[in-house]
Amino acid sequence: SCPALIGGATYFKYASLSRFAGGRKPLWSTAQNGWMVFFKRQNILSRMKALLLEDGKLRIKDVPVPQPAEDEALIRVLKAGICNTDLEIKKGHMSFKGVPGHEFVGYVTQTQQEEWKGKRVAGEINIPCLTCSACREGLKKHCSSRNILGISGKNGAFAEYLTLPLENLHVIPQEISDNEAVFVEPLAAAFQILGQVEINE
Repeated sequence: SCPALIGGATYFKYASLSRFAGGRKPLWSTAQNGWMVFFKRQNILSRMKALLLEDGKLRIKDVPVPQPAEDEALIRVLKAGICNTDLEIKKGHMSFKGVPGHEFVGYVTQTQQEEWKGKRVAGEINIPCLTCSACREGLKKHCSSRNILGISGKNGAFAEYLTLPLENLHVIPQEISDNEAVFVEPLAAAFQILGQVEINE
């Protein structure tokens, strides 16, 4: 269910994309060896292609590249996974409008901290407000005002670029492939269950 980056274009297996896009082929798409070109990567950093959810419909649009805040990084998306949450969002879950997608792997292309540039990363999707009582007590994952990448208040990974706070990023070791790294977020979510629930043998 994840796209592959081949020859400067992003490819989705048609079965997955067709299910997510309601059976309609995306604009500017061509079938190649069972894969479907989702969008061509642009050379100009001011604009990018993104999959937008608006009024319950998915459309590929040309939009501005997001500009990272002082504590954020701009990330070029290599691969993004389609989660069941994304399918529910398309049906109206969370009343989300914007760019969906929260499972990804990509390269840091822009940030004020030079040591992050060029790093291949995955990211935590919760972005806390840092000012509420939960955040002040160090419980940022329980922030009631948090934004969530591609789910609530923050454009996500079904685009050529996204932004995330640097503290949300995790560098992917070289021995882990892109196909494996795109599953870091759902795997981490599964492990979080074990941290919250005591399971008796």
